[in-house]
Amino acid sequence: MKRVRIKQRHIYQHILMLCEGDTEYIYLNGLKQSLGRDRQRGIKIEIETFKKHDGLSLIKEAVKRVIKARKEGNPYTSIWAVFDHDNGANIREAIDLSMKKGINIGYSKISIEVWFILHFRRTAQVFPNGEAAETFLRTNHLNTYHKTKTDHFTTLKTALPTAIVNATWLRQQKQFELDGGTGLHEIDPYTTMDELILFIQGI
Repeated sequence: MKRVRIKQRHIYQHILMLCEGDTEYIYLNGLKQSLGRDRQRGIKIEIETFKKHDGLSLIKEAVKRVIKARKEGNPYTSIWAVFDHDNGANIREAIDLSMKKGINIGYSKISIEVWFILHFRRTAQVFPNGEAAETFLRTNHLNTYHKTKTDHFTTLKTALPTAIVNATWLRQQKQFELDGGTGLHEIDPYTTMDELILFIQGI
């Protein structure tokens, strides 16, 4: 009997996206699915949530997983930690550790809702907390908004080019603060979610 040889797919991109919350997890799964099967060939994208909902714990967990994957002979080619500020503790330490360890961050201040709002308008409006940003989004732009019941990537996909332009503009507006010595954790509002989106879409 002729032996059938099964070709193994070569994984040339092994990506970890470790999320602080369910909203981010659902959003990034929508992003992953948008790539389609052909685009995902040769790519392994792992999207997971972490039980401790704070940025510093998330970064520390990402570092542990990097070490573990390397020891198992299946290292990550790119690692992203996705979290909000939302007036949490140790945000500065989380950002500093991510830079030290080479962990990319999909970071938003005050919350990921700032990134969602940028799909609709160019703004540098400051929100006191995540709930305020969520209320603003629901009241002004997306009255059906719920943090975990909808795939927001798919819902907002047509406005993604606008959001990317607006997020770039926002960082440009805040650059003078960074140049003046203000820590990234203090810059408000701020997001790097567009950088994560562009990275995945560029694979």
